[in-house]
Amino acid sequence: MPSVLDYQAALSSQDVWTAEPVQAGPSASRVIPLPGGISILVEGPPPPWLASCIESFTSLMALPANWDTYGSRVIDPRVVYHALMLLAQTMGTRTPPPQVVPTSRGHIQLEWHRRGIDLQIEVTPSGRFIAAFERSEGATEAVGVISQTKPIADFIRELEQ
Repeated sequence: MPSVLDYQAALSSQDVWTAEPVQAGPSASRVIPLPGGISILVEGPPPPWLASCIESFTSLMALPANWDTYGSRVIDPRVVYHALMLLAQTMGTRTPPPQVVPTSRGHIQLEWHRRGIDLQIEVTPSGRFIAAFERSEGATEAVGVISQTKPIADFIRELEQ
């Protein structure tokens, strides 16, 4: 099986990319497979952050149950799918990649700590996001469950400035 970088090298030079579930077919050279039956269809050059995120997701999906010795669950593939969709809808080409960490509940947390901003987003299997956004002044600006991507996109844009 080719590595992620091999797939990226074979992609076309169009300007658009998407992350979505896809069926293998004639465009297989544009599909990046992940564990759990997830594939990413990339149209055009992949964004700079994609390779590191795919590597992180792949590593986390290989974690066994009880990886933390405290009864942790395996990473749910739906969490990876929703994390990819969130990133596809909110990240720009200048956005730094998040740190991707597992939670003991089988979720994934995306984290950015940059320019005096702390942004943490826990991704759940239902596609809801639990976000915390804090500036260096110590004031928490937002905490809670978010089901829309617009507030998250606004937070992420601040990381780029």
